[in-house]
Amino acid sequence: MIGLEMGIAVGMIDEFPDQKLETIWLDRQPGDHWSSRTYPLRFGDLSPIIVSEVLADLTELTS
Repeated sequence: MIGLEMGIAVGMIDEFPDQKLETIWLDRQPGDHWSSRTYPLRFGDLSPIIVSEVLADLTELTS
């Protein structure tokens, strides 16, 4: 899951062109990130192949 600063306006994807990856976390279902909630899933628990793919996607997204 990725929390975007400014989000994406439905139907107007160019409304906020500069966005910031605010928070990246793992969860079993989609939802908002809450700092008061604990997230037991850890990136270190994923297989090295999945971690590699996630890092490649994040690198491409931020390049």
